[in-house]
Amino acid sequence: MGAAAHSAEESRQLLPLNHPARRRFRVTAALAGVATAVWGVVGVGSDRVTIALVVAGVLAILVSLPGGNVGAASSIALGSVIIVGGLLQLGITDTSANTLHASVLNVCGFLLLGLVVGGCGLYEWETDEHGRMVRGIRSVSRNVRAELNARTH
Repeated sequence: MGAAAHSAEESRQLLPLNHPARRRFRVTAALAGVATAVWGVVGVGSDRVTIALVVAGVLAILVSLPGGNVGAASSIALGSVIIVGGLLQLGITDTSANTLHASVLNVCGFLLLGLVVGGCGLYEWETDEHGRMVRGIRSVSRNVRAELNARTH
């Protein structure tokens, strides 16, 4: 059976669900965005690269704000896009198609940001007490949910 034939339940088993440090991973992704934006503001290349670094950093901060599974999916998607963009930029660095005038150092910054943001997104997935994926932006912790249920019943 190939990898594409896995069911949704089997693929969920491959993700680290309800990792105890998922909030720290979200903060780490946001801090990586802040560091990249600051690196862009300090100016490590041409004006176009500076703008691209600041935009990528701000996007990394924004996708880490929602938290929960929305933040996890957003972080993984943004990390993937940044990595693909960095690899494409690396391929054209020494050609006339390098419209950003990016150096290899700039590309390494993009790749590092993409790896941190996407990697942190992998550890932010949450499930409820029944093992179902949480659909909301932020889930209420199990203790708070148990207290609310005890009060209403």
